Amino acid sequence: MSGDYETVTVMTLIRADAIKEIHRLFLEALCYSTNDRFRATGPDVSYILGIDPMPTIDPRNTYLDSLRAEMADHPFFQLAKAGDHELSLEDILQDILKGLDYEHYPHIDVMASQAGGEPRPGAHGGWAMRVYRDNVKKQTTQGMFNVWDAEPNPKVAAVVNRITDYMTNQPALQEEDRAPVMTLPPLQELANALHQPTRALQQHGVETMTVLVASTDHLSQDEVVQLNNNLGCPGENLDVSLQGEYGWVFHISYPLNITEGLSEGFAGAINYARSLGFNWLRLDADGASLPGVITYEW
Repeated sequence: MSGDYETVTVMTLIRADAIKEIHRLFLEALCYSTNDRFRATGPDVSYILGIDPMPTIDPRNTYLDSLRAEMADHPFFQLAKAGDHELSLEDILQDILKGLDYEHYPHIDVMASQAGGEPRPGAHGGWAMRVYRDNVKKQTTQGMFNVWDAEPNPKVAAVVNRITDYMTNQPALQEEDRAPVMTLPPLQELANALHQPTRALQQHGVETMTVLVASTDHLSQDEVVQLNNNLGCPGENLDVSLQGEYGWVFHISYPLNITEGLSEGFAGAINYARSLGFNWLRLDADGASLPGVITYEW
């Protein structure tokens, strides 16, 4: 939507003489600027600011012709010339850190805010990043919600403890009617417990995916024909992420209106999976039908 933008500020004031011309060129290519008006006790210091900056640039095609010959031996230039990977703000800040003393500059902190022209879910937020010489830590505001979601659910933990205690400490019962009745937690609580280890892994930078498997019976006949003939995905905002021998996998985390143009059964399966926190849906010929979701005969 028009009006969405991001503001990025490097919170650490950096010695101006540590920001070389090659750094400024790449910062400019990423739509960042340096403000050298700040003065502190000692050398002049600068801060770096970006208004709706680019996430990365391909250094093989950006500003290389404008670099002076005496800078060609700079490791940062060599990395750019080799085109090993697209460069980001983190790469530039790590290279700047190499010219700074560790005592005063153990790391560089960055903060970003995201805003939109209309207050709505997903239009606001931000992220924070701490750049070290050998690694980078980054966390989004959404990531904080994931951290909180990953905290142990006391209700689920209580049920698990009861089952563990019973299996460990209780003698075998001869009569079935004497066995204690164990009530399962609600489905949403079980799903949250399932996602907790996944969210914890994501906090360590490990990419994961959670998939709900359901029957292809939730697809209409027209949708099956379209998918089988590789004619793209039905609807307006959904793509086929993976096709297998018995079905398809769809990424369902984004956008919000992902179910537009889909049959009631297909849309219902997506909404069911999303309501339980899954970010992928596999529709498989051997999968089970989801309760309360429409199925089709074809």
